[in-house]
Amino acid sequence: MVMGAGVVGLPYAFFHAGAWVSCLTLALATCVAVITMGYIVEVYGWCEGWTAESEREEEDRCLTIEDQEEWAEPPSVRTAAVGIAREENGSTRRVGKPAGPHMFHIDSHRRFELTEMCGLFLGGRTRVLMEVLLCCNIMISCWLYVSIFGSSLSIIVPQPFVANPPDISKCLEVCNALDEAPCIASACEWVNGTCSKSGELVEYCDSSYSFFSWVFGIVMMFVACLDLSGLSAIQGCLSVFAFCSLSVMCGTVIIAIMTDTGDDKGWDAIPQTDLTGLGQLITCAVTSQMSHQGVPTLVVLMRKKHKAKKVFCGALMYSLSMYVLLCMSTSFFFGPSIANIVTLNWERYSGGAAAGHAIPWWASALSFMVLLFPVVSVSAAFPLQLVVISEILSKAFGGSNPSTPRGTLSSAPIRIMCCFGAVCLAQLLNNVSMIISANAAVGIIIAFVLPCLLHLKARHESVKKWGPAAGQTPYYTRFISHPYFVSLIFLLSIVIEAVAMHQILGAMKTTEKVSGQGLLAGLRS
Repeated sequence: MVMGAGVVGLPYAFFHAGAWVSCLTLALATCVAVITMGYIVEVYGWCEGWTAESEREEEDRCLTIEDQEEWAEPPSVRTAAVGIAREENGSTRRVGKPAGPHMFHIDSHRRFELTEMCGLFLGGRTRVLMEVLLCCNIMISCWLYVSIFGSSLSIIVPQPFVANPPDISKCLEVCNALDEAPCIASACEWVNGTCSKSGELVEYCDSSYSFFSWVFGIVMMFVACLDLSGLSAIQGCLSVFAFCSLSVMCGTVIIAIMTDTGDDKGWDAIPQTDLTGLGQLITCAVTSQMSHQGVPTLVVLMRKKHKAKKVFCGALMYSLSMYVLLCMSTSFFFGPSIANIVTLNWERYSGGAAAGHAIPWWASALSFMVLLFPVVSVSAAFPLQLVVISEILSKAFGGSNPSTPRGTLSSAPIRIMCCFGAVCLAQLLNNVSMIISANAAVGIIIAFVLPCLLHLKARHESVKKWGPAAGQTPYYTRFISHPYFVSLIFLLSIVIEAVAMHQILGAMKTTEKVSGQGLLAGLRS
């Protein structure tokens, strides 16, 4: 599990919701994520039991008619002879150990995806729904990656083939006209009675974003045609790079806080609670801790599978500590000037050099490293998302071939179309906060709601088939795995989903209002 580019939008939401409520929300989202990942592990165990039982029943049905005719014993004796016992509910199982948790050990030779779990316990329609949700989640993630890449690279590199481009750092300016902050920023001016960026600057910034977004899309279309089976090594390097980048971000901000002597209003202060930003914070917090799609794969790879829950808990708690440290430090230092992609605040990092003095080379290197972090992250994660969505769509439309190696040319057209669609979406909307909210609305169902439903249904069916002893797997956790507690987490997940939808609708209304005001100002002019 890697702390990827999605973390860059978290500090902005953290600041606007307030420090204390943000810390509590992050902790709550992390706890729910850990619990639901544990539910997936338990459901995986039940899947093993049901699959093994189906295989045994299939073997029992393979008794030939000739063998049955040779037996003179009554049917009840014949059944015992082959080691089969008939349960009270009419089902059969082989004589041996009684039903219990030992039936549900996870086998490293088999892997059950979330879609297969849904099909086994919730039915074919739910499996189709899960596939649709996964495809939507992946497409929105790709959309987010393209937006982050275009926004970040347009600040690092001037747009080619443009004569006399403006200062690219001005694209970061936020234009306000408040009593204590008049319209005096270098990139801002009064336009039709509104403090905003000049038309020429806006046109350049939009053009640069579009250019680099399409460059990213075209490169990814070529990558989609390659064999992606060797990307595991890249993911390892990405983990190291992400850790180093986050450490640099936290370290430089903490040093700046300790050495800063300014007393600017709104800066160097803990953000106050503002419940109007709670919706955006919840969506960012949930998105930052969603790794549920990879749980089945990770469990199979673990040698000590009974420690899977502890491993996931430790990983998410580590990421939570890094998130809180990053958000608290950046919110405290940058204050109202914090960017919606927080790495962009390092564009002016000077390493403590006074105004008019040369910036040390190491400061420029650290600034470039932080600015490059989301670019590198999305470049490594994007192809993997294309692999997953192409496999889902291939299986959904019956075009998958088990003998075809993973990542071959056969699925390239699907990947290219998905890549093209993500870039087109990024041209229509590049608001990172809104894209994260949309991703969370879909992801909450995948990561929080469905695992609870799967756990309740799998336990119910197992108890119905084998008795109360089958209500626990070797990965059972006291109290947390109880049906009443699972139901509580399910209801909490529904509430979180409602908040995410409310956040999306509110953001859409705000966007429409701002667009309407801009259109009205243009008509008046």
